[in-house]
Amino acid sequence: MVDEDDYATIMEQHQPGDVVRVRTLRDDRFLEYDIELQAPISR
Repeated sequence: MVDEDDYATIMEQHQPGDVVRVRTLRDDRFLEYDIELQAPISR
């Protein structure tokens, strides 16, 4: 993912309750997390 447009495109392919794997780079180490997506909070 390079920018917010890439993020939006990826998120449109999923629904609340889906579990997605997120990979980040921090301090020269890759970390992976399984994240369950939630519905937006109504305001």
